[in-house]
Amino acid sequence: MRYSSRQRLITSVNYAATFILIPQFPPSANWTFVVLALSVLLVVLAWRSQWRASAFWFALTLAAQACFLQLIDAGVQARLQELFAWATLLSPARRPFLAVVLAFLFMVGFGALRQSAAVRSALSAVGSWRQWVVGVALLGISSLAVPPAAVRAVLQAGSFRPAVAYDVKLTFILLVELASAISLLLAAAAVPKGPLARWAGSWSRRSESVVPRAAAAWVLLAASAYCWLAFDALPHVPDDVAYYFHAKYFAAGKFFLPRPPDAAAFACGLVVFDGDRWYSAQLPAWPAVLAVGAKLGVPWLVNPLLAALTILVGNGLLRRLYGRDVADATVLLLALSPWFLAMSATFMGHTASLFFSVLGLYGVLRARNDASIAGGAIAGLSIGVLVNMRPLEALAVALVAGIWWLAAGWKNLKLAPMAATVLCGVAMLAGFLAYNKAVTGDARVMPFEKVTDENLFRGVNRVGFGKDVGSFGWEDLDVLPGHGPIDVLVNTNHNLSMVNFEMFAWPCGSLLLVFVLLARGRYRDDGLLWGLAFGIWAAMSCYWFSGGPDFGARYWYQMIFPLAALTVRSAQHAGESGAQRDSATDAPEARRWVWALVAMATLMGALNLLPWRALDKYRNYRYVRGEVRALARQQNFGRSLVFIRSEERDLLPWQSSSYASAFSLNPPTLDPSGAAPIYVRELGPESAARIRAAYPDRPVWIVQAPEGVRGRFHVVEGPLPALQP
Repeated sequence: MRYSSRQRLITSVNYAATFILIPQFPPSANWTFVVLALSVLLVVLAWRSQWRASAFWFALTLAAQACFLQLIDAGVQARLQELFAWATLLSPARRPFLAVVLAFLFMVGFGALRQSAAVRSALSAVGSWRQWVVGVALLGISSLAVPPAAVRAVLQAGSFRPAVAYDVKLTFILLVELASAISLLLAAAAVPKGPLARWAGSWSRRSESVVPRAAAAWVLLAASAYCWLAFDALPHVPDDVAYYFHAKYFAAGKFFLPRPPDAAAFACGLVVFDGDRWYSAQLPAWPAVLAVGAKLGVPWLVNPLLAALTILVGNGLLRRLYGRDVADATVLLLALSPWFLAMSATFMGHTASLFFSVLGLYGVLRARNDASIAGGAIAGLSIGVLVNMRPLEALAVALVAGIWWLAAGWKNLKLAPMAATVLCGVAMLAGFLAYNKAVTGDARVMPFEKVTDENLFRGVNRVGFGKDVGSFGWEDLDVLPGHGPIDVLVNTNHNLSMVNFEMFAWPCGSLLLVFVLLARGRYRDDGLLWGLAFGIWAAMSCYWFSGGPDFGARYWYQMIFPLAALTVRSAQHAGESGAQRDSATDAPEARRWVWALVAMATLMGALNLLPWRALDKYRNYRYVRGEVRALARQQNFGRSLVFIRSEERDLLPWQSSSYASAFSLNPPTLDPSGAAPIYVRELGPESAARIRAAYPDRPVWIVQAPEGVRGRFHVVEGPLPALQP
């Protein structure tokens, strides 16, 4: 069939309109368009200045990263992120972003050929060719999480089709990362020497405390704002739902709560109904800290405050180890880390565990180098608190810190600081065992183990290896039943990919400089940092679950501090290598542009990833949202019973996401005489009758929960009159 010229023109215009003018973009694309506009504006403003080349490569990489994020399927469910399927990537809603990324690859390839000498010089300044080969190989392992289904298909069915699809996506991601690395190298190398020298002078003349204080203040403000804007100042996953529940009854002076009427209607998160008692399945240390914020009415402020304190304590620790430059650069990296800021905005206990780990290491440093008894006590108390928070992390940190302390030599070991550490640590360990005994009846059994033993089978959730370990049926997150070497490898890949993507959100991979430093083979000067990173990996490899993907590689969150410092150390070595290679005249510039690269990549990652996460994955994450709180204000629920109606009646407590939006709004003790509304799951007429009988003087509202991401919580009935006036 032949078409006329007019028909061909109409067809071409329609195709172009379909390709370019998309009627509906995903919500997160709004920020992508802002970044694209900023990129164009940056190039226009710098076009006639000495910044022209640097601004062009920076803007190009910034725009490409923003568009690349639109090719990633993260989702609000608890699952690993990956590239969209190719059919989706070629759909009208994703095709423009794919086109920008492909154009970026072409332009970087063309630019690298035209400036091959500059690229080779920049690459050799950062590391040798051998180091780059090792770094890129490790980057490839860390660039994409292997889907558990692909592993099972290869091991159980002998099918390699999922593996081939994975390899194609991995190749594409690695190409984007390498192109981004080259583009950033060109942008940094093109920064004018005059401004670089002035910035270096300002950095060397900075006051003693301006950087850590400014970084801490920024973290406090940014994490607090992110908590409200991205997370609605609510816990979102079963773990932090239980943490907040725990903190509220601690703040009310209760060690347990009485079993509520019709307990199943109040089941949510990781909670335990044990005889006539009701309590959280979590360990007590983090809820006790969070209880301070709950008591003051600002629970959302506790983690941002702890993150800010981590900046200050970590800076002090690194100053003693490496000096002011490494310490200040590390806390600046952390202050702009999307992973650090997002985790600090949650109700999870990882921010507190990081703070107490860093504080404990600082105490060990004081005890080791200054023979400080107070330092030893701080070390013992901090790591002891960590035992009551995350025991496996405490074990890893304690072993690494202990080995590092002993490495000072017998002549430098003082009995008094060591005794203070041991005594304080033993006291905190005794508290851990006493809490378990009081809650579960067995000092060796933690509350979470009681939950899993009762809901699944005895011993399912334990540290170690075996065919029955960790058999939770989580096929999307856990590769194979049980825990063995293959699980360790896959869990390592999953966590590496999340850290590489999210730690600094560098478009070239957050771990690139760490891998280059690893390839240098210089470990002795950074033994404590490498020991911490390896110790956390080794400890968590003994546990069946990777911890992801809630808020990144959260079981590896303790690594963020040593990895940030190692990134700075790698940049420092790169600058020194460049200075030794170049002439004396160019040596300062060789040091400075490496730091310009780090600054550009870090700023780029923060600009792109933080808003994208807030609008994409963390927007109503796990279907928890703040609409119930808004309804309570609008409808003036007051002293009433609010039944949450949803399609989740038959789910286990930790699977009930709709009710979690309301459960965390409950008063601390469900006191019938209280003035706040009480939120409960609607489980049928008999359940409702029992609950209304327990609160006979409260009117009733019925709120319908939405299904999935779409829709909103809305009132369907109410206020219905109370049973008794």
